[in-house]
Amino acid sequence: MLSLGTRTCARCRVGKPLNRHHFYRRTRDPLGYQRMCIACTRGDLDRADAARLQARQEARAEALRAYQARAVGGPSSYYPPPPPDDLDDDEVRQEHGQVCLEWLIHRRADCVVAALTEAAWDGAGSPIDALANALFDEPPEEDREDPLYWAWDYLTDLAYLHADRLLEEVPEADRPAVVAILPEWCRPQKSAPETPASG
Repeated sequence: MLSLGTRTCARCRVGKPLNRHHFYRRTRDPLGYQRMCIACTRGDLDRADAARLQARQEARAEALRAYQARAVGGPSSYYPPPPPDDLDDDEVRQEHGQVCLEWLIHRRADCVVAALTEAAWDGAGSPIDALANALFDEPPEEDREDPLYWAWDYLTDLAYLHADRLLEEVPEADRPAVVAILPEWCRPQKSAPETPASG
């Protein structure tokens, strides 16, 4: 192996053969190699990577704590999101319903976890239905200023969507079973038009 002699690593102070197996190349060095050996250089890189990873993790944790502080103990405390101005817009209304449901789930996280756990053990047909039963004793009255109404509105939309998709996915012969499991959320299916008799 070609060697230009030895070089003492600037970090570990160990003399090593000056070749590509012990030192990385460096064009501006008179002998063409870095001052630190490969082992020490890799150690520095690994420590730098670990420090960057830890910094990212700490930043994410701090951001999460700040978010939780704003949602739970910040200036708004447990107050729900205010209704937007244009609730007649379908997209705005849906987005507001989603935000209200997030707020309600955040406030009642213990109920949510308990409901989903029970639904899993019971083999419930719709975890969304179980969630609705946990969050609401009865459907709230329609009130555009009430975040509970909008949370209920969005949650029921999800329950109907879930039932509709189940009916689309299962074979036609199995659809009565889906309706029996989710009678509250299965909307009447449109019958296919009959084909006129020829003749």
